[in-house]
Amino acid sequence: EYSLSNKAISLKVIELVWEAVRDIANLSLIFILMYISISTVLSLSGANTYKMLGKVILVGLLMNFSLTFTNIIIDATNIVAIQFNDAIMGNNPNGGVSNSIGEALSVGNLMNNTGNQAFAGDNYAPYNQALVMLGISIVLLIIMFVTAAGAAMFLVRVIKLMGVMIFSPLAFVAIILPKTETYAKMWWEELI
Repeated sequence: EYSLSNKAISLKVIELVWEAVRDIANLSLIFILMYISISTVLSLSGANTYKMLGKVILVGLLMNFSLTFTNIIIDATNIVAIQFNDAIMGNNPNGGVSNSIGEALSVGNLMNNTGNQAFAGDNYAPYNQALVMLGISIVLLIIMFVTAAGAAMFLVRVIKLMGVMIFSPLAFVAIILPKTETYAKMWWEELI
């Protein structure tokens, strides 16, 4: 649930680092404006210079709100994820996902019912019971690894989203220059 709440993305550290990155991005806009002005004075680039100037103005306006835009997109995706989480949690909102999975599989009943399977006079009953217990243990191990993998994916998601938020000003600046547009596309793919 931590990765679906705003606790992970509303840390003060993220905002402070984002402000530093935004300031660096603003400096890069100044250098790009200097490049455009020199290109215009020397008539080096022609029409591309005016397109780039339009992008600089638009990015200069939007870049300062990049953290807000990123948070809006993250919140929109969290709405969908929360719906899946609520469906998994069912009637047990405080128990966690692992408790919901355990209740759905009725793990406690599986372990209790294995003792009832032995019949009087059955020479193989202890072996059958041990085999059933081994099967249940294997299934529980698989469930444990799947749950741990899911938790690891959510942790990676939180770390990626923090990075996406922090570097959002640079991604906006990357839209301006033709050679850096691929980095902006990579940023958008990580965000969405």
